Amino acid sequence: MRPGPARRRGTANRRARVLLALVTATFACRHSRPIREEYAISDEDARYCADDITILEEMRRHTGYYAEHAWKYAEDSLTECLRRAEQHRAAERAEQAANERRTGEEARAAAAAADKRWATERDEAIAREQGEIERRRRQAMDSPRNRRIAWSAFTCALQRQRAESKAEIAEEQKYANEGGGIVDMRKLYMHQQVIRMADHGLRISAEKLHALRATQMPCDEPRVKNAAECRRTLDVAVCDHTAAETYLEITAATWDELRAELLK
Repeated sequence: MRPGPARRRGTANRRARVLLALVTATFACRHSRPIREEYAISDEDARYCADDITILEEMRRHTGYYAEHAWKYAEDSLTECLRRAEQHRAAERAEQAANERRTGEEARAAAAAADKRWATERDEAIAREQGEIERRRRQAMDSPRNRRIAWSAFTCALQRQRAESKAEIAEEQKYANEGGGIVDMRKLYMHQQVIRMADHGLRISAEKLHALRATQMPCDEPRVKNAAECRRTLDVAVCDHTAAETYLEITAATWDELRAELLK
């Protein structure tokens, strides 16, 4: 027995209500949370995908006006935008890292250049200072006044050394006469060599003073006395080597030659 029209209309109404309930449940599920919360969208992504978010929010305000494929298109579009946003952030991070590396390299290069420039300036300053010191040294050594002091001190030192050796020889001979004529021949020979060296040096210093058209300065003149003492000893208690440095350097080569000759 077939159901009547009234029963068929009741069944159709129940099916329509069930379908409407399913559709409503689907939309309710789809729109149960805000879009940013549902998709976990950050502030940065929200700015990047503002248009897609706005479209979905508009569709939610008019839920019944859009077909399923429209919703899928809008949701896929937002998903794709979020993917592009992530790629964009990754690219920005990579660019920032590259910029930081480049900045670091530039900073290191700049620091290295600054160090090199500083080292160059330092070396140039040292070279200028050394050049100025050498210029003043040469100027002091070429000074006729300083050369006169130097050769006068040289003469005084040799005169004193000659006198000391001569006194040693006389003393040795004196005691030899009193002791049976026995003398220390090695000692006598050594002092004779010193006298010979002193005489050679005195001739040289006389020539140097003559070339300067200068006379021998007194041996008790303070500068001459100090330089003469420094020529004979390294004892700082006896003489001021700093004050005598220029005078000693002027006569250093000749003094070394005399000593080398004596030690042969």
